[in-house]
Amino acid sequence: AAPTTAASIIFSFAARDGGGGGGVPPSRTSSSAGTSDRRRRFDDDCPPVEDERTDRRPAAEPYRVAVVGSGLTGCLTALRIRRRWEEEADADDATEVGDGRRPRRRRNRRPSPPPPLDLRVLERATYPSGRFGAEARFEGSVADLGAQVLSTVNPDDFRALGGHGVDISDIRLADDIASRLRERGIIFPVTTDHGESEEEEEASDDPLCPTEERMMWEGLWVHHVAPGGMARILRALLSDARVVPTFGA
Repeated sequence: AAPTTAASIIFSFAARDGGGGGGVPPSRTSSSAGTSDRRRRFDDDCPPVEDERTDRRPAAEPYRVAVVGSGLTGCLTALRIRRRWEEEADADDATEVGDGRRPRRRRNRRPSPPPPLDLRVLERATYPSGRFGAEARFEGSVADLGAQVLSTVNPDDFRALGGHGVDISDIRLADDIASRLRERGIIFPVTTDHGESEEEEEASDDPLCPTEERMMWEGLWVHHVAPGGMARILRALLSDARVVPTFGA
């Protein structure tokens, strides 16, 4: 087999982009080099002319992602994928300025938008499941049969330094998600009942029973309860991720 050369690599990209014929690109001579230099100076002085025909490109294929399971991990994963995709799309549309360099231009081509995201969540059960989805309802009351508390770390505590594979940015991200749920009244921090009003109540671990898994470090961990059931957290996360799960999959 012929060795891979720079010319063959360039030709492969040109052929894939629809340029050139079926032969190896001609070698660069002094005449072609001089022509290229003059063309480069001309292109630097004159902005490219937009050609409407080059914008008529086929629509990009959707980027397909399947999340298996609609427990807390699956719902958070779907939400994070959606937000990261939106962040990347916003960054792609932003124009880089302030670096002292001229922006790189695409001749006769406009920046193509990122492909659409086809995000799906597959669940074997008929409801958002996992520990947060296990519940029993009777006459308007709900009992959580799996997890009863959602716990996050307070990123403002001096002991929140990360570790065990968890970075401080992850701690802040979890706190941001919990804060959004608190603002919507889906979860509430566990508080003492010593105050005369809700405003005087403070977050405390006193109402909770100690367990082998629950961290009871006052001020570092913030524990939340969901009056409407922990399953409501899952439904809220799926709604924020704009995903309708496929149940019974």
